[in-house]
This record gives sequence, structure tokens and C-alpha cells, in this order.
Amino acid sequence: MNVRQLEVFKAVMETGTVTGAAERLLVSQPAVSKQLRRLEDELGFPVFERAGGRLVPTGEAHALYDQVERVYAGLDQLSRFSDDLRQARHGRLVVAALPILSTRWLPRVLARFLAERPEVAASVMTRRSMEVVEWVAAHQVDVGIALMGADRPGVAQEPLMQLEIVCAVPRGHRLAQRPVVWAADLHDESCIWLSSFDRSRIPIDRAIDEARVRPRRRVEAFMASVACAMVEEGVALALIDVVTARENLSERIVLRPFRPRVAFDITLLRPAHAPRSQLTDAFVSALKRHAVESRAGRAEAALFSPQRR
Repeated sequence: MNVRQLEVFKAVMETGTVTGAAERLLVSQPAVSKQLRRLEDELGFPVFERAGGRLVPTGEAHALYDQVERVYAGLDQLSRFSDDLRQARHGRLVVAALPILSTRWLPRVLARFLAERPEVAASVMTRRSMEVVEWVAAHQVDVGIALMGADRPGVAQEPLMQLEIVCAVPRGHRLAQRPVVWAADLHDESCIWLSSFDRSRIPIDRAIDEARVRPRRRVEAFMASVACAMVEEGVALALIDVVTARENLSERIVLRPFRPRVAFDITLLRPAHAPRSQLTDAFVSALKRHAVESRAGRAEAALFSPQRR
């Protein structure tokens, strides 16, 4: 018994005649009759009685038809499921990202992505960049977003965007009146500094060292959002990424471009040897589109219209 025989049987049951089945299937009447004979030979019993030039279904034919209907319903469901997989509308997505992007930037992308795919489930994990790299290498996540590059076997990487560092200043602070804050302006200035565990501090420290200035590091914060909260309370100013600064901006915080320009790369990570997934590919494309749309630092920095003093 093959699919073609079942297709012919189904057409005859639904049209009531060999002629009707042949017209539906766009084949000749002899071809339909031939497939019916082969089906009956394989089944070992007749499915139609020939009476007055018509085919009358037997009781066995009706029972068989019920099963064939279930098979075709299953094939239709399988076809729809295959379409969903092809168009990335079904499956589960696991993403790990560093804190500065996992609080609002990533949820914004994911919300839009999931709204178009009601059958897709997702897990979002917030980890430090080095942990994100390890999780990607261990195939524990489908996509990772981390700071800078990852020289790690088993991890495929590509640039996603750059984040520029800006200066978050309490409103009323003397530097809030400046169009631009330069590294030299921070000499002996009270500052909120990010933790040494935060890799975004590397280019910041380099810029401060090259300017040969010594800020007063009053507070060390383990998260840029915490640094923003301290700025809002008027404790001191902070050098933080533009995404976190923008998302935590309030009436008590003034953002100013920081010069010389400091920026760091955000990298997109995937398991190097994992099977490709339509769902993962679609989500990576969504991340890239959102990175372009938001311009993640460069467009925001342009709003400050920096000028050299």
C-alpha cells in the first residue's frame, strides 16, 4: 500500500465515481482503476462493489476511509509544522547576554520577535561576558551577546555594534554646563567607577591613563545601572555606556559626550559547530536590524553635538 493508492481511494470515496476521481487527480480513468485493483490486491479484500457501472463502498472501505482521513489530517499538520520551522515560527530559543543589554535592549528585540511567533518560547539569561562565552562554547545557549571578541575554540563570533561611553553628571554639577566632558576635566573629580570585573572599564581606564589624570574614585559599582542610580542621587558623576545611560536617564541626570572618544565592541556569539537553525538565524537577523535601528551609541552620541573646548 502506497500513498498514491490511498490518494486514489480517497478521491473515489469522495467523488463516488472513477470519472470524478480521475478529474480531481488529473489522470486517466484506467489509471484510477489500475491503482484501485492494486490496492485491493495488497489489502486482500475488495473495497468497492461494482454495480451498474458504479462503485459502491464496502463496510471495510468506510472503516479504511476513516483511517485514511486521519493520515491526511496528520500530513496536513506535519506540513504546517514544517512551514513553521522553515519560517522560524516554532521552537525554543535560549539567549545569554551581558547585563547592560539584557535589562531593556534585548527584551525590546525579543518582544517584537516573539509577537510575530506565538509558538516560539524563549529563555533569557543575564551573565558576565566571560560566562556568556563559556555557555556558548558548551552549547548551553543558542545565541550569546558579550563585550569585545572571544578567542575561544568552538565559538563563532561576529561584530554586532559599538557602545560609546558617555559622562552621566548630576544636574547642577559644574560639568553639567559643559557641552563635552574631557578626560582632563576629571582630575581630582569625585567619580563613580565601574567594578574591575566589568570589561567595559578597560578602554575607560586606558583613556584616563593616557590623559594622565587622577579622578577621585568615591564609589565602585558592579553594574552600570547602579552607577546611574548613584548619579541620580547626586553622589558623583560616572562614565558609562550610552545604552544604560539612556535607559536610566531622569530629570536629575545630564548626559554629556566624553572625549577622547571611548567605545567598546559588542560581539554576537554562536556555537561554531552546532546545526544551523532557522529560528536562531531569524533571531540573529532581528538583533542586527535592531542594532542598526538604534545605532546603539553612535546615533545617541550625535545628539550631544560635541564641540572641542
